[in-house]
Amino acid sequence: GRGALTFLYPGNRKVLAYLRQYGSETVLCVANLSRATQPVELDLSAFKGRVPVEMLGGTAFPPIGELPYFVTLTPYGFQWFLLREEAEAPAWLEALRVEL
Repeated sequence: GRGALTFLYPGNRKVLAYLRQYGSETVLCVANLSRATQPVELDLSAFKGRVPVEMLGGTAFPPIGELPYFVTLTPYGFQWFLLREEAEAPAWLEALRVEL
């Protein structure tokens, strides 16, 4: 409950997305308010280079770039991401880039 609260207003109105910022930490919260799976694009370009790390399982996601960040949520699903500056991108992502 500490820090700043910033709503993101994605195009998909069935998805609630907001940032909580306190000190040097930024948490991205994304929730699907629908009974159907929902995709959402988020403008996170202000956090370019940071790696979203899922907070419940510790899974690193691809780094944020200049393009909208794409997330898919299960029915009534949610994700909490810590937007880390010092985290490494997932290993599978680097292997994929080498193959291309």
